[in-house]
Amino acid sequence: MLSGKDSRFSTEAGGKISACGTATKAASHPRSDFPAVKVQATATCIRPRTEFTTAKSAPVRAMSRRKIRNAAEETLTPPDTLASGQLIARVVKAHGKDLYTVQTPDSSELLAELEARFRGTIFVRRGGYVLVDTTTTAARENKIQGEIVNIVRDEKAWRKQPFWPQEFVKKSAAEDSDEEESLVGKMPPSDDEED
Repeated sequence: MLSGKDSRFSTEAGGKISACGTATKAASHPRSDFPAVKVQATATCIRPRTEFTTAKSAPVRAMSRRKIRNAAEETLTPPDTLASGQLIARVVKAHGKDLYTVQTPDSSELLAELEARFRGTIFVRRGGYVLVDTTTTAARENKIQGEIVNIVRDEKAWRKQPFWPQEFVKKSAAEDSDEEESLVGKMPPSDDEED
């Protein structure tokens, strides 16, 4: 049976340590000619972390499952119309710290910041599409030129909307094959054809 050296822990059935502390157990070997050995185990406190602190502010609570689910559901359906200053852009590069380089329909590149409600919950992939609001960062005096306010997850539904840019229209397979002849599935030329 486990006996504790420290009163900060308790043992459960099966000899598991349920809190912080050190425990010892007198273990006997199945063969009687071996001496009994004391085994010492140390347990560290592992508690679910619901709070963390940032350098800027007081403790911040972790996002609840309901908020994560709501953020994910918001990205599935496109809005009916875009507000002024909002545009759809393609993600070119992720810089870290929730900063992304995005390409607008007129091929200019902007540095955009991911909105706080999507941080750590929705992942933005390179080549994906996002909805960027350029009016929220107009007053800032830094390099960030827009804020990502929505992420296109159901691309098929978003492409059906009237505000989808013509520059981001998907190429069909027939157009791709016209541009470059594919050698996939073809045999190499034989000696007879070269004559």
